[in-house]
Amino acid sequence: MKKLLFLFSFSLVFMISCEKENALHQSTLTDADFQTNPSRTISNLIDEVHPSILQSKWWNELSFQEQEFLALELAGQPQQVTNQDLQKMKQENVRSGRNTLRAITFSPGYPDPNPEGDVTLTSQTEVDDFGSMGYEHILGFLRINDLESPEKICDLSPLSDLKSVGSYCFVISITCAENLDGLHNLRTVGLIGPFGGFAVGGANLIDISALNNLKTITGSINVSSNSILESINGFSKINKIGPGQTSATIQSSYVLNITNNPRLEDMNGLSKITKVGGMLQIRLNDELRDIDDLSRLKKVGYWTGRDLSFRKARIISNPNLRNFDGLSKLKSIGGSLEIYDNVLLQDVNGLSGLSSIGENVEVIDNVNLNMCCGLYQVLSSGVPGTVDISGNGTDCNVADILADGPCS
Repeated sequence: MKKLLFLFSFSLVFMISCEKENALHQSTLTDADFQTNPSRTISNLIDEVHPSILQSKWWNELSFQEQEFLALELAGQPQQVTNQDLQKMKQENVRSGRNTLRAITFSPGYPDPNPEGDVTLTSQTEVDDFGSMGYEHILGFLRINDLESPEKICDLSPLSDLKSVGSYCFVISITCAENLDGLHNLRTVGLIGPFGGFAVGGANLIDISALNNLKTITGSINVSSNSILESINGFSKINKIGPGQTSATIQSSYVLNITNNPRLEDMNGLSKITKVGGMLQIRLNDELRDIDDLSRLKKVGYWTGRDLSFRKARIISNPNLRNFDGLSKLKSIGGSLEIYDNVLLQDVNGLSGLSSIGENVEVIDNVNLNMCCGLYQVLSSGVPGTVDISGNGTDCNVADILADGPCS
């Protein structure tokens, strides 16, 4: 275990095994994936991170997946954040957190004490040892990852005393645990920062309902690369993905990201979400047939602290998705709408209420998409950016949509 070299590691963590990490690396956004899409890719965003961060030791010891999601936090800021800035911000936020919450006893960090109170657990022995200390609060981040450890993590129950994590909480690349039951007392994540968010990724996870007591996540929710997870049955108390009361200087991307979950059939734990401040991404979920669990969602990309590239809805490469009925309450998207390569998608009637968009409309290569009247209102209201509706089924092009009128 390295001491502070993983400081600020912030990941979407798509790794299940070394082989799967490489395969998934190929599935991340690249220019070749969507040659017709003029939007910036994640790889481009990494290039926009300040050179002092790209050259730092801690950055270069992160996985590619950790780097690409961290880029979502660091790129697109009004002013580029340097490595020195990042270190200073976290120290100030930690100091502020300590001053505000003096009565609370925080973990001093693990496996080695550190000024930020960051906790990294890579084996069952470390989970057991840290849990035996009975800490209820972590000032910095909590990172649980056993991918490179010879001793796997199968049981999180020793962590049942935990109630809050000040920065992000990532349970990522765990290869043995079937549930997250030891995290059932967590109430808040990301109130100190400078980053926030919760990420879940595990080869054997079948149940994440332990996260149903979380009331506040200041940052993003990422459910990615869960090989056998069939239901997102956690996060049921979360009603928005956006900013909260935080001392963080760097604001999170506020992403709701559901990616590369090959057996996922439903997202019922997300059924109370009404707003996503930044990006909504639903991508590479082979068995997902509908998005009815997002039936309360009204706004995507409402947070103006980001440029339009971070304020979009992306629904891409879900081969069994049939319709968008679950988005019937969606009224506005701050940036672009991107719908690509959903081969069984038949209609987008669920988008009939969408009347406001901030940038582009791109509906491309959904070969069975024949009913596109759901796009009439947003097209007729005027699109500030480009419109590309092509490679779909019959009657799904701009001219036919405007000629046929709204859904009857």
